[in-house]
Amino acid sequence: MLSKLFGRFIRFLLKVLLAAFIFYCAVSILFPIDNYDIIKKYSDAYDLDPALVCAVINTESGFNPNAQSAKGAKGLMQLMDDTASWIAPQVPIENFNVFRLKEPELNIQLGCWYLDYLRDRFDGDLTLIVAAYNAGSGNIAKWLEDESYSKDGKSLSLKNIPYRETQHYVIKIQVNRLVYKFLIKVDFYGQEESF
Repeated sequence: MLSKLFGRFIRFLLKVLLAAFIFYCAVSILFPIDNYDIIKKYSDAYDLDPALVCAVINTESGFNPNAQSAKGAKGLMQLMDDTASWIAPQVPIENFNVFRLKEPELNIQLGCWYLDYLRDRFDGDLTLIVAAYNAGSGNIAKWLEDESYSKDGKSLSLKNIPYRETQHYVIKIQVNRLVYKFLIKVDFYGQEESF
């Protein structure tokens, strides 16, 4: 009888360990974190939530530094050449060249600067910041002036995002940010040891 109980316990323990391993693998695949030291460095420099930066990177490129969109956005944070060329002198970045956008540190630095700029422009409203990162700040400004999208055509608040892609993008960033916030808090990847 004791051996039967021990056998059941061992099978149960193996199932628990297998489930934990599968969970760890799934989280590692769906929510990777690479270059966390760089993410933390520029999140701190621009007073950003590192979970937001991770969420943007995961959503934009899946943490692939060589990613390039059909529209020409490049690198981890998927920056367009024109946007990066506008940001670089303001950071400032010496010897900037759009061919360098696949360098993780440069891409993250410019992307974090841009998120900080959008935060200032849209009074810290996370929905507007994220929507502007996807659809462009000019589109957001137009939507805010239009009462069919804005609450009153004056305030910095959208009641409706007209682009379905941007609607989904905002939701995905918000969900990813919550997951990354948890993973960073529990130090899921053991990243904090390097600090």
